Amino acid sequence: MTKLVLKKTTTALVSGEPESEKSPLSSSEEARLKLLETIWRFLVLQDKRKRYKQFLNAPKETLSKAHIFELISLATKIFKEETTLIELEAPFVIFADIHGQYLDLLDMLDKVGWPPKRRFLFTGDYVDRGPQSIEVIVLLLYLKILFPEDVYLLRGNHESSAINSTFGFRYDCLRLYDVATWSEFQNCFNHLSIMALVSSKIICMHGGTFSLHCNFSALYCKRCN
Repeated sequence: MTKLVLKKTTTALVSGEPESEKSPLSSSEEARLKLLETIWRFLVLQDKRKRYKQFLNAPKETLSKAHIFELISLATKIFKEETTLIELEAPFVIFADIHGQYLDLLDMLDKVGWPPKRRFLFTGDYVDRGPQSIEVIVLLLYLKILFPEDVYLLRGNHESSAINSTFGFRYDCLRLYDVATWSEFQNCFNHLSIMALVSSKIICMHGGTFSLHCNFSALYCKRCN
């Protein structure tokens, strides 16, 4: 995961200022920075364990439930400010279904470039079926928090409790955490946008419109808290 190495620049990314010009962080900013650094270390370790033989016997680690809840809370606050239909200006790299294929996601990001070098629109189905749904959604929420204007996530049908309770994500959450963690992810998913209009020309969504007479103006609204 070489392109995700933040190291000393993490503080600059979180604060939005160059390393040499950053002002002292508030206690809340410090907490946010520590959380993102913890998540980064977790993601790097997962990458190494899968890619390099010498790391196969490294201790298995999971993010704490508290870290997961903090991550979800930060991301959900951002999603709540976005409308159901979001308008974007090209260029964007558009990703379709990922379905828990964490290493495939990393490989694609390595090939096309990581944010903020590239801007991304993900059209849903991040979890279920694949072996690393939690790692996938953790990485995407992490990137959304760091680069809210460069990374956008739409809701797929697997970002609903009726579907992901059957196809693996609920089991993953219960295996590593508990039902409360799964429920917290569902709350986050409930605030994802469902459609994006790119450069006033390209409609992006998961699956398709629900009607031939879709009223797009009705989609310019924020979801309820």
